[in-house]
Amino acid sequence: MIICWSAGASIAATALGGAATVYAVKKRIPKARTFTLAFFTLMELLQAVSYIWINSCDVSGNVLLTYLSYMHIAFQPPVISAFMLSFIAEKKRKKWFRPVMTISFLATLLMLIKLFA
Repeated sequence: MIICWSAGASIAATALGGAATVYAVKKRIPKARTFTLAFFTLMELLQAVSYIWINSCDVSGNVLLTYLSYMHIAFQPPVISAFMLSFIAEKKRKKWFRPVMTISFLATLLMLIKLFA
């Protein structure tokens, strides 16, 4: 697995993202935005832990983290769509929520089929 930056950067991003997520919960930031922040903080945590087994492709821990990372990527379309929808007026959001999320989850389904097929 090629990871874009360093273990230290991933650990720092995890800590910062965790603190920001707690802050968002306390400040009652809209749930879609708070969830997105937590979701991408989890991504950084997965990357930080992945450094333990970097260049050890046959180790079961690395294989598991790779699958978890792929699944995380597969669920990015609905998470990002919900996040983006949270910025538009409620009337328009209600109109567009179902079609946008349907397409997003279809993309997720296709990626999961590719993973398990």
